[in-house]
Amino acid sequence: SFRWRGIPGERYQAYAPLNSECWGDDVREAFAYWRLAVFAPADIEHSHRITPIVFTFAGIGDDYFQNELYLPSIVNELGCILVAFDPHMTGDRIFGPIDEDPLRMYEKNIQVLEEKGHTMNDDYFREFTEELTFNVLQITSMICERFGLPEMPPCITLGFSLGGFFSHQIAMQTPHCIGCVGGGAAPDIML
Repeated sequence: SFRWRGIPGERYQAYAPLNSECWGDDVREAFAYWRLAVFAPADIEHSHRITPIVFTFAGIGDDYFQNELYLPSIVNELGCILVAFDPHMTGDRIFGPIDEDPLRMYEKNIQVLEEKGHTMNDDYFREFTEELTFNVLQITSMICERFGLPEMPPCITLGFSLGGFFSHQIAMQTPHCIGCVGGGAAPDIML
């Protein structure tokens, strides 16, 4: 248990390795760890109403806690569940400063791929998106079990910059997604 902006939530450390067409076991293992924060309205266990889930995604190099900006409005005013987790190239997936220059940040994903002789391309972004879509489905199942919700409550994806790209792509692949809000070069980063 923890709090963001005075709102209680639950924090999880996920380990979710997935099969991939692009990379081997060693790369897959490096991408398998990520953090997850879940915030629900205070009355969720007693309201017996369908409660939408809003998945938020930060931009490249950002941390998942930057999604706390949306937290009070989504949970307290709209009565939705807010979920923030680390998509690829954000948060826990970052390797810190490299080469003595604190402004030069390499992403864990990119560094791991380079070390294994892979070149970042559209196939990797496709794999990232498919993996994150599966993570959204896993998280939805966990939330349903945790709060006793219907099997598939509606969800909305919300992201900015690279997170906007991910939110757009995930929305197209998630059957229970009813909307997407993406900003800052979101849908057109990769076509």
